[in-house]
Amino acid sequence: MTAKIIFTEDAKKDIHLAKCYLDTIDKGELFLDNLERPLEYIAFMPYAFQVRYRQVRIVVLETFSYSIHYVVQSENLIIILNVLNQTKDF
Repeated sequence: MTAKIIFTEDAKKDIHLAKCYLDTIDKGELFLDNLERPLEYIAFMPYAFQVRYRQVRIVVLETFSYSIHYVVQSENLIIILNVLNQTKDF
């Protein structure tokens, strides 16, 4: 059974900003395609990735240096907290 995935407002903003940035180099659609696969995997097997901090699990995208940060709310509900750029210097 696959779990339902809900995106926080922060996660939606993160995805939008990443796509806008990557659109400048014509890779925005490729980013969204690359984001789809791990989301499907998370929905199907939410416990496949280890807890990194405060019950948050992290999945790194294959092609882009972004990671998906999520929590398993229940067997049927996953909450995507953020989609973060791993190379950004804060």
